Amino acid sequence: MADSIEDLVHTTDRWMVKPNWVTKPNRDFTLNRDTLNKDGTRYTLYSISDYLEHSWGYEFLVPDKETEFAILYFFSRRRGRHKRFWTPVWKNTFTLHTGITMFDGYCDVEDRRFANVYQGYERLFILLTNGNLITRQITAVTTPEDGVERFTVATVFDRDIAITDIAYFGRFMLCRMNADTLTMNHKTCHVSTHALRLKELVREYTLAGSAES
Repeated sequence: MADSIEDLVHTTDRWMVKPNWVTKPNRDFTLNRDTLNKDGTRYTLYSISDYLEHSWGYEFLVPDKETEFAILYFFSRRRGRHKRFWTPVWKNTFTLHTGITMFDGYCDVEDRRFANVYQGYERLFILLTNGNLITRQITAVTTPEDGVERFTVATVFDRDIAITDIAYFGRFMLCRMNADTLTMNHKTCHVSTHALRLKELVREYTLAGSAES
């Protein structure tokens, strides 16, 4: 079967390059807050946004000139940090509890207290062992039984998915690059590395707008 890319907004462009696991990725969680005070008064912590924004950085290994060209082409089409795209966080954030049946509008996962941080805009991605990619928006999180969380999704699943079919199961994020520059560190005339830092666009998941090309 083919990819099943559903419930995305603004663009369907995707950055699906796996990072170089020789170097350790880093990940930050940011709350937008500011500190206000006047002379002679106490400091007040002012919340600009309660969204928990993700920012993460990866290093990528570029094994040949063909891959290098593809990376530079993607970067130039994004115009650095100007245009949005989707990318997975390369971590198995969720573990399927029971298999998914075609036309199910939900999936049951092992309880990791995702309901405590769920805000309604989150997309999940499932990368199957055959290479197919599945994306869905999570519209509700409930607990049907102890140890299990149920993710209701906006679009029903279009296939049966067994637990053993899954290579990665995690978050799919709308993001931008965090800089307008891209540095390639050449190890040989063909092999190089580069690093990207990405910033999640929490406020833009629900904004109305046409798709970007």
